[in-house]
Formats: sequence, C-alpha cells, structure tokens
Amino acid sequence: MILELSASNFQAEIQNHDTLVLFYANWCGHCHNMMPEFEKFANEVHDGVNIARIDCALNGNGEICQANAIKGYPTMKFFDHDGKVTDFIPEKRTADLMEKKLNEILHSN
Repeated sequence: MILELSASNFQAEIQNHDTLVLFYANWCGHCHNMMPEFEKFANEVHDGVNIARIDCALNGNGEICQANAIKGYPTMKFFDHDGKVTDFIPEKRTADLMEKKLNEILHSN
C-alpha cells in the first residue's frame, strides 16, 4: 500500500515512523516509467516501514520538496523513526533492487 503524502500530512505521517518517500512530479517521464516498479515494491510486506509518495508538482507540495533538497525527479529518501534522513538510491529502479536497498538501510541502523 502506498501512503499518499501532501503538505498537510507530510510531517505527521513521517514523524515517529520509518518511511520511504518517493518525491515525484506528475509531468515527469522518468517518474511515469518507474511508477509500476515502485507500486510493485510498495505492495510487498515491509514490516514497520511506510511506503509513501508525494507529487511535488501539486500546489502546496513544492515547499515540502524544497525543504527536503529535492533537485530532480524521481528522488527517494528514507526517513527513520528518529528523524534521520538517508538518500535512497537503488542500483536500478526495480522492485527487487528497491527491496535490497531498503534491507541494507534497515540493517545499518
């Protein structure tokens, strides 16, 4: 399941939760190309980890994306329950490699 984030719920949803966030723009071709793999990855069971996305092109969401230093799309970041933010860069944007990267981050914390 993918949690849909916006400027109104972003902080509340990532606070005190391990959350992987996809920052994307609805006009971005690369985002459209990777979305089926992201959705496949999100439909896997991730114990205790929220899988979320925020459309930076929608009104009001741009400030959240700027505050998180998003300079291009798609960008993924892992927010841990203690507030630590880690860039989430899988080798390729496939569900399997996203899963591998998530496991690496979870086991390094």
